[in-house]
Amino acid sequence: MKTLVVFSGKYGTTGMFAYRLAQAFGEESQSMDLRDSNAIDWNHWDAVVIGGGIYIGKVRKEVKVFCKRFARELEKCALGLFLCAGEKEPEQIRQLFEKNFSPAFLAKTRVKMRFPGGQVLNEKAGFIYRSFFPKMPKVTEEEIEELIHSFVEQMNLPKESNE
Repeated sequence: MKTLVVFSGKYGTTGMFAYRLAQAFGEESQSMDLRDSNAIDWNHWDAVVIGGGIYIGKVRKEVKVFCKRFARELEKCALGLFLCAGEKEPEQIRQLFEKNFSPAFLAKTRVKMRFPGGQVLNEKAGFIYRSFFPKMPKVTEEEIEELIHSFVEQMNLPKESNE
């Protein structure tokens, strides 16, 4: 399945997961920062995975704009959705998805998964984030691989199997 993984993040974690997902989907897949989303050839993709970082309970604006702007095109693709967030409890994660996406959009997605936020620190991080970053729980490479594998496996199942 040719899969496009688009993302918007601030400090690097969302981009890292998007890149790793695109690699796991195979050679004909790629990751793309949403700032470059004007150049999408929609006929090329069987599936689209959308990823966004969560900041103070909200997904990045670019993610919402992308979903709204390309709603018609996204209806024709198998959809996956991931959020990078610090929340861990299933109820909190469910609320993040419901708060940031419409019920109709969520109903169309094959996979909705939370990846742990705060795994990468880049030069964009300010003083407050740099102070908080070391306190954020880190996941191992093995845990990252398991998350990626689980997401790809669920995306490749028929939609009815994921509900």
